[in-house]
Amino acid sequence: MNKIETIKKLLASADKSRNSSEEEAEVAMQMALKLMQSEGLTQEDINKSSIEDEYGVLGENLFNGEKEYHRILNWKKVLISSIAFLFDCKIIENTLQGKHLYTILGRESNRITSELMYNWIHDRTMKEAREKYGNQTAKRNSYCMGVANGISKKVHQLKKEVPQKNAWGIVPINEVVDYMKKTHPEVKQSNISFSYTDSSAYSNGKSVGENTSLNKQFGLKGIEKK
Repeated sequence: MNKIETIKKLLASADKSRNSSEEEAEVAMQMALKLMQSEGLTQEDINKSSIEDEYGVLGENLFNGEKEYHRILNWKKVLISSIAFLFDCKIIENTLQGKHLYTILGRESNRITSELMYNWIHDRTMKEAREKYGNQTAKRNSYCMGVANGISKKVHQLKKEVPQKNAWGIVPINEVVDYMKKTHPEVKQSNISFSYTDSSAYSNGKSVGENTSLNKQFGLKGIEKK
């Protein structure tokens, strides 16, 4: 067992809500503080270690591995960005010789969950658009943009409510923006256009997006109001 793990166990024993013996709790706290001092560790170091144990190290990877997009529609950009934001991740778009690469930044478990949820919603949306509108490309794209916009609005509303509720299935982590500024200082965030050509198909999609469950597929029990 490393020193940080020992300290975390001592701090757990020092928690009086868990330990009925005040004397044992006090001894555990003194031992933890002494070990932290001797190792030059702070409470911030302990907290960071706990986060990394549960959510993985803060880092980045290409979204969905090595996938390259020759042309990506705006509704997909909206959806990627929204789902990443839901899980406290950031997306960076890079264009190279006509190909679009997307890098996702955040804690490891958050990045993985973002990709899984995006793929699930993307595939479902594409399937529904084909079933509803067949070969009518304009209607399909408008419907998909409606779904993406509806989900985007829902995500932003949920993120406003979460700090008060403190009920995420995945704990919000707010250091990603600072990480991006340090590792990608050249990146400038820009708004994505919610353009569409068929208002009826768009409205249908938006209603679907606003009513999409964002927790049932992944067991994220606290993300939505019951």
